[in-house]
Amino acid sequence: MNNPHVYRAAAKQLGVRLGEIARERGYTGKHMSETTAISETTLSRIFKGHFCPKSEYLVAIADAIGVDMVFVERTK
Repeated sequence: MNNPHVYRAAAKQLGVRLGEIARERGYTGKHMSETTAISETTLSRIFKGHFCPKSEYLVAIADAIGVDMVFVERTK
Protein backbone atom coordinates (compact mmCIF):
# COMPACT_ATOMS: atom_id res chain seq x y z
CA MET A 1 0.00 0.00 0.00
CA ASN A 2 1.50 3.30 -1.01
CA ASN A 3 -0.27 5.41 1.59
CA PRO A 4 0.84 4.53 5.13
CA HIS A 5 -2.26 6.19 6.61
CA VAL A 6 -4.52 3.88 4.63
CA TYR A 7 -2.46 0.84 5.72
CA ARG A 8 -2.66 1.84 9.39
CA ALA A 9 -6.42 2.38 9.21
CA ALA A 10 -6.95 -0.97 7.47
CA ALA A 11 -4.68 -2.82 9.91
CA LYS A 12 -6.53 -1.31 12.87
CA GLN A 13 -9.89 -2.32 11.38
CA LEU A 14 -8.64 -5.86 10.80
CA GLY A 15 -7.39 -6.03 14.38
CA VAL A 16 -10.76 -4.93 15.75
CA ARG A 17 -12.59 -7.48 13.58
CA LEU A 18 -10.25 -10.29 14.61
CA GLY A 19 -10.91 -9.35 18.24
CA GLU A 20 -14.66 -9.57 17.64
CA ILE A 21 -14.28 -13.02 16.12
CA ALA A 22 -12.02 -14.16 18.98
CA ARG A 23 -14.63 -13.06 21.53
CA GLU A 24 -17.47 -14.66 19.55
CA ARG A 25 -15.55 -17.94 19.62
CA GLY A 26 -14.89 -17.67 23.34
CA TYR A 27 -11.14 -17.11 23.27
CA THR A 28 -9.70 -15.35 26.32
CA GLY A 29 -6.89 -12.84 26.28
CA LYS A 30 -4.70 -15.30 28.15
CA HIS A 31 -5.34 -18.08 25.63
CA MET A 32 -4.72 -15.73 22.71
CA SER A 33 -1.49 -14.50 24.27
CA GLU A 34 -0.23 -18.03 24.88
CA THR A 35 -1.18 -19.11 21.36
CA THR A 36 0.21 -16.10 19.50
CA ALA A 37 3.15 -15.11 21.74
CA ILE A 38 1.74 -11.56 21.71
CA SER A 39 1.29 -9.96 25.13
CA GLU A 40 -2.23 -9.60 26.50
CA THR A 41 -1.70 -5.84 26.68
CA THR A 42 -0.76 -5.63 23.00
CA LEU A 43 -3.65 -7.90 22.00
CA SER A 44 -6.08 -5.71 23.95
CA ARG A 45 -4.75 -2.60 22.20
CA ILE A 46 -5.06 -4.33 18.80
CA PHE A 47 -8.61 -5.55 19.50
CA LYS A 48 -9.69 -2.05 20.62
CA GLY A 49 -8.14 -0.37 17.57
CA HIS A 50 -5.60 1.53 19.68
CA PHE A 51 -2.56 -0.06 18.05
CA CYS A 52 -1.54 -0.56 14.44
CA PRO A 53 -0.46 -4.20 14.26
CA LYS A 54 2.22 -5.55 11.98
CA SER A 55 0.99 -8.03 9.39
CA GLU A 56 2.80 -10.79 11.33
CA TYR A 57 0.59 -10.07 14.35
CA LEU A 58 -2.57 -10.13 12.25
CA VAL A 59 -1.61 -13.47 10.71
CA ALA A 60 -0.73 -14.97 14.12
CA ILE A 61 -4.08 -13.86 15.55
CA ALA A 62 -5.98 -15.14 12.52
CA ASP A 63 -4.23 -18.51 12.75
CA ALA A 64 -5.04 -18.75 16.47
CA ILE A 65 -8.77 -18.23 15.88
CA GLY A 66 -8.97 -20.26 12.68
CA VAL A 67 -9.49 -17.43 10.21
CA ASP A 68 -7.74 -17.26 6.84
CA MET A 69 -5.95 -14.02 6.04
CA VAL A 70 -5.43 -13.38 2.36
CA PHE A 71 -3.30 -10.49 1.21
CA VAL A 72 -3.73 -9.45 -2.39
CA GLU A 73 -1.10 -7.45 -4.20
CA ARG A 74 -2.52 -4.88 -6.52
CA THR A 75 -1.06 -4.74 -10.01
CA LYS A 76 -0.97 -1.61 -12.11
